[in-house]
Amino acid sequence: MALILACYGGFLAHHFAPAISSPDANGYWAQGSLLATTGRTWFVPDSDVQYIGMHWLVAEDGRYYSRYPPGLAVPIALVYRAFGYPATVLINPVLSVLGLLGLFLLTRRLAGAWWGVLAGVALAVTPDYVRHSLQNDSHMAVTVLLVWGLWCLLRWHQEGRWGDILGAGLVLGTIPTVRYPEALYALGVGGLLGLHLWRAPRRWRQALVGLAGALVPLVPLMVRNQLAFGAFWRTAYSLTNEQTGFGWDYFQAHAVAYVRALNADGVGLFFGLGLAGMALLCCRRQDRPWGVCLVLTVVPVTLLYMAYYWAPGRLGGDAAAMRFVLPTFPCYYLAAAWVLRLLTESAPRHTAMAVGLVAGAVHLTWGAFTIAAEMPRQCYSSKALAVLTREMEARVPVGAVVISNQAILQHLDFVRRWRCADVTVLQPRLGMRFGPRPGSEPGAPAPMQAEKRRIEAGKYEGQGSFGRERAIAYDLRAWAAGGPVFFIGSEAEMQRLAPSYLGGRYLEEVARVALPAAPADERAAPSRRGLAGRLGPAGTGPDGPPGPGAGPPAFGPGAGGGSPGGPPGAGPGGPMGARFPRPPGALGGLMGLSAEVREIVIARWTWQPAGPR
Repeated sequence: MALILACYGGFLAHHFAPAISSPDANGYWAQGSLLATTGRTWFVPDSDVQYIGMHWLVAEDGRYYSRYPPGLAVPIALVYRAFGYPATVLINPVLSVLGLLGLFLLTRRLAGAWWGVLAGVALAVTPDYVRHSLQNDSHMAVTVLLVWGLWCLLRWHQEGRWGDILGAGLVLGTIPTVRYPEALYALGVGGLLGLHLWRAPRRWRQALVGLAGALVPLVPLMVRNQLAFGAFWRTAYSLTNEQTGFGWDYFQAHAVAYVRALNADGVGLFFGLGLAGMALLCCRRQDRPWGVCLVLTVVPVTLLYMAYYWAPGRLGGDAAAMRFVLPTFPCYYLAAAWVLRLLTESAPRHTAMAVGLVAGAVHLTWGAFTIAAEMPRQCYSSKALAVLTREMEARVPVGAVVISNQAILQHLDFVRRWRCADVTVLQPRLGMRFGPRPGSEPGAPAPMQAEKRRIEAGKYEGQGSFGRERAIAYDLRAWAAGGPVFFIGSEAEMQRLAPSYLGGRYLEEVARVALPAAPADERAAPSRRGLAGRLGPAGTGPDGPPGPGAGPPAFGPGAGGGSPGGPPGAGPGGPMGARFPRPPGALGGLMGLSAEVREIVIARWTWQPAGPR
């Protein structure tokens, strides 16, 4: 197992780059760096041109909060303060290795050491698990917390040690501070505790110790929510009505797709084996508490996300939905390893080894080739952003205002060496990028927050194109307060800026940064690039022509977050079913840089106001 962990860690190190490359990552990592530098998890914009990430929402008092809870932001802030921003990007890879170790230890206790190795190998070659090892979101943290929490719980169930139940409470209680909906995993813990205490009622004091341990991370979260949103049970999701995005219609539309995805792109061969193992654990009296624990850990969360408006197959394929149930994958591998051991325990040793080797080989063939094909494409944006950041550190003074688009700004906002100005303010806001279509029910989920979009649409309203550009130029100079202002972007973007106050003769080129070579199939087959590849040419979506009223804005979402022309669809597909136009030469999509751009320009903006605004 140590050899497997070393090989897995070396693979991650080969693809690692100290940069974040998605809006979700900004919601977590920028929150952590904000906490590290200001001691707060909220901010008030300093200027109308300031970049505000997709996942930052405005509260009634004008403060902007990340929609995500601050549980992951705390370790990010600690690492940021101690070692700098590049080290924080190592958190998920390190957690990923710890997750494999935790699953090995957990399976070894329940099924034996060699079956623990099989479970560890199966998880290590699961494409979704490896993807999130190098994606900066919360799903890996929840997965690892659940695995280690269950390990502590199993030790307590078998040996009755006080330290184990306290550790289980602390670890499992941290899960809701990272992702709110995953509080449902408490049902599995409750099922095990209930059956265990039924058989050993004298251990109720230990159970109370575990509950006290869970309250240690939960109480600060509730106090923070009380101060930020007016009630300890209210979260930032209440600002977007996303709590209303669950329903029977969505469940009917998505349930079959989830089962297919779990059986194919999720855990593959081990999906059926895992379900069989959970059922058999529940049927055996001595193992029933643990079987109930696994069933109540897996089933409620899966049913919850089946009823969620985000549909498998949209905006990044089935992997975009499988991430919600990624923490349940180790449960399938654990139960599958146990049932394979049960089926072979009376067989000769070589027979048991053959069964394990065949199961592992089939799973390895499925997962390894998928991972080898996907990882270079997935990591390209992060590597390009890391190269750009190193060049900026040498050429752009700390504290300077940087004008760019969201593909770059979502990372620079996390780095916090410069002040980030969003170039898309040049384009009049056309409305909400995401949200319910006109005529939909009041209170329907609007992930990008109607109030935030209203504020953005009101910036520089009614000034016309000339007046808008002039006002933006003045605001940039005022925000810089005499300091330098830089443009960062592609040659095509710089050319589109030429007619405005932000381009043309006012841009003095400082450097050109050559980006790393993109993977060959990234250039040849853009349709296979997940979400980024689904962003077609100007005015088109994944499948062809745009929706009604679509037109290529000067800077669309591919270049930093403009609005699509037509409203997104609602219904079972949910409000996230929008198409995203991307103008030719745009630097990237929502999920990172485009392979079409080989060079980034760093230019200094030299415009000086000739009079009052």
